[in-house]
Amino acid sequence: MSTPPGQPGPNQPGQPDPNQPEQTGQFQPTTPVSPGFGQPGTPPFDPAAAGPPSGQFAAAPSGQFPVPPSGQFPQPGPYWGPPPPPGVIKRLGVPNVFALLASVAGIITFFMGFVSWVTIDESLEHKAENWADDQGSKLGIPGFFSVNMVLNPGYFFLLLGACAVAAALVVVPAYRRFLPLVAVFTALGYLGLFASAVVLPSFISLGAGAIVALILGAFQLALTLAGAVIAGLRTGA
Repeated sequence: MSTPPGQPGPNQPGQPDPNQPEQTGQFQPTTPVSPGFGQPGTPPFDPAAAGPPSGQFAAAPSGQFPVPPSGQFPQPGPYWGPPPPPGVIKRLGVPNVFALLASVAGIITFFMGFVSWVTIDESLEHKAENWADDQGSKLGIPGFFSVNMVLNPGYFFLLLGACAVAAALVVVPAYRRFLPLVAVFTALGYLGLFASAVVLPSFISLGAGAIVALILGAFQLALTLAGAVIAGLRTGA
């Protein structure tokens, strides 16, 4: 069969062959590559040597990181904000706190001077006769048995009240060195009050004011002495 003039023949170079598939310039592999096998001539795939897959982290070897003992937790870190204010005892000090407590006890003791010191009932004369009969022909008089000690113990109440005011003033830093002196005068007042109560004859009963004053006066003396001793130990240290 003849070809029209001006058209290339089927076997002329440069013309596409209708019997061949159309080529578009894109590479199309003819043999699929299996993801599990390498190309000929390459070593086999080793998962251990390849490392972990992308996006994952390998686990740390056992024993590299110490494990905290059971039941122990790390200490909490510092807290935010201002520190809490110190307590009253820490601000004033133990000797000053004892002095304030002694001052309160001493003021109450002072007001017990307005309450009955002794109690006298109708049977006082009969009790006095029985007491004199028990003494026999001789009567011993104690050294503290005097009119001022037995019937007028108000001086000791005044002294304990003044010591209570002085103990309150000791809280001021300029007067703290006088606490031992306050303790000495407190001891003087309480010992006088105690002697006045003990030296009374057995037929005279103590009143409510004397009993409360003896109890609170003992607390006042103990607190004042303890504060003076603690202050002296701290100063000497």
